[in-house]
Amino acid sequence: MMVQPIWPVLAGALLLLGVTALWTWRRWPGQSRPARIAAGVRLLLTAAAVVIGLHPVGTVRVSVPRETTTDVVIVVDRTTSMGARDYADGRPRMTGAAADLTRLVEQVAGARVAVIVFDDDARLAVPFTTDATTLAGFWQTVGWRPSAKASGSDVAVAADLAEQLLRRAAEERPGHDRYLVYVGDGEQTAATPPTSFAPLRGLLAGALVLGYGTEAGGPMATSDDSDELIRVDGQVQLSRIDEPTLAALAEQTGGAYQHRTAPSDLPELVPSGSSATATAQVPGDEYYWIVAIAASGGLLYLLAASVAGMRAAREELSDATR
Repeated sequence: MMVQPIWPVLAGALLLLGVTALWTWRRWPGQSRPARIAAGVRLLLTAAAVVIGLHPVGTVRVSVPRETTTDVVIVVDRTTSMGARDYADGRPRMTGAAADLTRLVEQVAGARVAVIVFDDDARLAVPFTTDATTLAGFWQTVGWRPSAKASGSDVAVAADLAEQLLRRAAEERPGHDRYLVYVGDGEQTAATPPTSFAPLRGLLAGALVLGYGTEAGGPMATSDDSDELIRVDGQVQLSRIDEPTLAALAEQTGGAYQHRTAPSDLPELVPSGSSATATAQVPGDEYYWIVAIAASGGLLYLLAASVAGMRAAREELSDATR
């Protein structure tokens, strides 16, 4: 059992207990037996209020992720093409990516994870964190966005930012192993060739590239909250995966590439045993309500005593006025 004090309640209860105890001690010698019983009940009630203020709760042992010496940088493509509907059952590619990333974060429980997103440019969306809840919420809202540039998108626009983040992580925690995860469809619509991720290789213990889309291609929605499809001259535009580009990215980083078209097992990013858990005690069942129920008996006793006293006083007053 442990206590989680409700400080305002506890402070008020302690003050009330002190006042009640002093009042009872001063009046005790001249009181009758019923009055002493009532005084004792009041003391017990104020003591019960102190216990309620302490807020006793049971404890439960649970397994929680233990922070490991692992840093993971995840690069997520959120260009318009990630909204193409050629993932399982015609769902958007980003839907599959979000589900895969949720499972991947569970695999590396305890690791520090940072997320970079890119469309027209790249930016750090989630700084390094071990909070799986924060990351799970992010995957559900990341979405995709239309390009605002006529020049198209670069699948490697995040390379420089990823390198900066990994170098800073290496300086701050040189003993950590660093991993890169790249999620996208490899579709290079910019006129220039994609930047190489090769400079990152020396900073990494491993890498994983997950590719989404099909060779047949899928129609793209204008935004993640719309069913309207992108059309040019009335023709629905299709986005197709570029696997050679994604495979080249995996080779540059010394990692593995996997094509993702439906939910399935993910490759192991971090060697088994790198993720660890610890046992911790967390609050469980609450017990203050038991004290409150027991105290209600004392309140009923005092109420009955007060009613009896008022009746006796009325009878005495009635006798005196006859």
